[in-house]
Amino acid sequence: MARHPPPVTAPEGLTDLLGRTRALILHALTPPCSTGEPALRTHVSIGTASKHASVLRKAGLVTSTRRGCMMLHALTPLRHELTRRPTR
Repeated sequence: MARHPPPVTAPEGLTDLLGRTRALILHALTPPCSTGEPALRTHVSIGTASKHASVLRKAGLVTSTRRGCMMLHALTPLRHELTRRPTR
């Protein structure tokens, strides 16, 4: 039986800023992975995940590196800063 990764949820507030699917894709890139992993975890097509990763890359939230026939996506320090919660 195929093993499916656990579903992801976006950090509070990130959905309002980026939109639901893009926020989920961003959150699904932990740890760094190929485009197929966030597609599986967020239940979207690989094409949709790729388009969202491209927008996130242009915004400086993700880096993408080609590894043979796959693209490996990783979060940037800016993404971590964006979702860091201030202590109260």
